[in-house]
Amino acid sequence: MSPNIIKPILQLNGARIYLRPLKVEDAPIFLEATQVDEIRHMTGLKRNFNLAEIEAHIRRCLDHPLRYDFAICLQADHRMIGELSVLEIDPENLTAEFRIALSQIRFTSQGYGSEAIELIKTWAFKQLRLKTLSLQVFGHNPRGIRAYEKCGFQVMEVKKDAFEYQDKYSDEIMMQARNPLYE
Repeated sequence: MSPNIIKPILQLNGARIYLRPLKVEDAPIFLEATQVDEIRHMTGLKRNFNLAEIEAHIRRCLDHPLRYDFAICLQADHRMIGELSVLEIDPENLTAEFRIALSQIRFTSQGYGSEAIELIKTWAFKQLRLKTLSLQVFGHNPRGIRAYEKCGFQVMEVKKDAFEYQDKYSDEIMMQARNPLYE
């Protein structure tokens, strides 16, 4: 993969969800998610944002040549229920980081996150030919940890009490999935 390649418009289809490129018009859903206390806690978000800041962030993401940002949408009604990113793509070492967030707690524990993770992991390994996909998750997010493990991510490192949120400390867990083609 070359950093000069123009990013194709693509949609990744699963059984119950699909991933489509993120759009600036998705900013209100982002904003709403940043105001949900439990989502803020799970993702480690401490700062408050306004709509203009989120729109600017999305524009920067879309213009960045070494990242892909997707909306997670339901097949049934096309409603956006979250977002994910493959970022910090290193074309020389064939590595990247990954992050995912569902926009409301009611969408968790239903397998949507796991389906999205499998879609993006397969795409990243086959299309981008990445060797590894890495992520960070906090110890206070057992649902996320289970989903990542279910999708083949393994714990690589644990940083004890590395994250403080509202006077409570959590471990930061570094996880990684490896492309079986390189093993």
